[in-house]
Amino acid sequence: MTEYIKKQALLSELARYNQCYGAESEQAKAAYLHTVQVVSTLPSIDVVEQKNPKPLTLDELKDMHGEPVYCVDSKGNGKWAFVEDYDEVCIDSDYEDWEFYCYGWDNDDGWLAYRSNPKEAGQ
Repeated sequence: MTEYIKKQALLSELARYNQCYGAESEQAKAAYLHTVQVVSTLPSIDVVEQKNPKPLTLDELKDMHGEPVYCVDSKGNGKWAFVEDYDEVCIDSDYEDWEFYCYGWDNDDGWLAYRSNPKEAGQ
C-alpha cells in the first residue's frame, strides 16, 4: 500500500523553517536543498486530492485563513473565494460572503468548499 504525504504542506513548512532559522553554512544550504529534492519525489496526497476532491471539513476551512478555496452552493453554483476566518466567511470575487454558519448541506443556504474545482477534476 502506498502511503501519501501532503507534499505542498511539507514543502511550505520546510521553506518556513529555512526562512526562520536560515542556512548559515554551505553544508546547511545543501542539506535544505537535498531535503526539498527528496520530498519533491515522494508520492503526494495533493495529486490524489486534485483527481478526486473531497469537501473540506469546517475545521480545515477555518485553518486556511487567506487561502483560496472553491465554494459550491446547494444548487451546484461555484466560485473561487478567499477564507477570512476572523469573520468566519469566505469572500468571492463579487464580494459575496459564504458564511461558515451555513457550511454543509443542512439547509437551502448550505455550501461546501474544496481545495480545487471539483468539476475540473472530474474532466
